[in-house]
Amino acid sequence: MITCLEMALFSMLFLFAYPISPYTAKGRITGLLHGSGPTSHPGYVGGPLGLSALFEALNIFDLIKAMMVAPMRLGKGRAMMMKEQASAADEGPKNKAYGG
Repeated sequence: MITCLEMALFSMLFLFAYPISPYTAKGRITGLLHGSGPTSHPGYVGGPLGLSALFEALNIFDLIKAMMVAPMRLGKGRAMMMKEQASAADEGPKNKAYGG
């Protein structure tokens, strides 16, 4: 319950820390970042529903790299887990309350 209340507070603080005005069509930054002149009307450059911006943000190299690295990391994680389980079984219980 405390976490829910904290998140409600932080969400309001984030509105002040990271305002949305630079990203709206009325903001000056939107038109200037995309090569339009100061006299042109700044507009949305993300396309319909922002799909154009989403496709530009997705980098195919990142996806390929993640698909190649993930199995190696999963294998290493599984090997480490098996090693820890084997060493824990050899040592026995660490708590004296269990009779060790």
